[in-house]
Amino acid sequence: MDLRGLRKTEPSGYRGYGIPECFELAGRQFSFAFDDGEEMKLEFAAASKREVTLGTGKTHPYRCVKTGVDTYFVSYIDDDRCTSLAIDAAGGLVTRIVADASAQSLISFGAASPDAGGVLQIATDDFTGNAFEWSFGAEAKYVVTARYNSGAVQISYQLATADAPAATVSGFTAARLSEGVYLQNAAVTVDGRLFSVALVTNFNNMLCAGGVFGVKDDAILHMTIGGYGCTARP
Repeated sequence: MDLRGLRKTEPSGYRGYGIPECFELAGRQFSFAFDDGEEMKLEFAAASKREVTLGTGKTHPYRCVKTGVDTYFVSYIDDDRCTSLAIDAAGGLVTRIVADASAQSLISFGAASPDAGGVLQIATDDFTGNAFEWSFGAEAKYVVTARYNSGAVQISYQLATADAPAATVSGFTAARLSEGVYLQNAAVTVDGRLFSVALVTNFNNMLCAGGVFGVKDDAILHMTIGGYGCTARP
């Protein structure tokens, strides 16, 4: 059998590589109290369904990728809003980003119990003066260079198969999840289309995983991304 015939050769374009979905939360339940007083209940359906039911009774399909030993990035869509959750299942903590169709985001922090500890740690300034390259894709389908200054980031990227359109970034925020691990969020405009990007970046092992959400002309993009990084060249 000629296995070469099984391999897709079409250019992947900007979508790049979707990292494997994680199903480890199937059958688990969580309850979080957020810093604004809101409470959230999550009930993940048992396999093989990939659905999460909220305390409101609403059920949504969700995407999940693993970011650590017992930490996960989960995202789901409710109408024209996307909720992204960086869940620390072992510590009973969650950092939440809610983005609307205009990529405006609200970040909040929750804990499973009062003694779980932890607070929302906005740490945007930790990135000032740093620059990193992130390769997304099994064969580095695109490489993103991120250069940070005070409260902002500029990105440029290369595609393996074509010239990349210009990208602009606004509303950059980073929350510290643990030592060397951050949840980054920003609105990114590429070729006239606006996206909300939420990315868990682990600088201890230079791996990242997260999600992209965008709405244009009633077309919704909701996907997970992941890659590996290194310090960018000057």
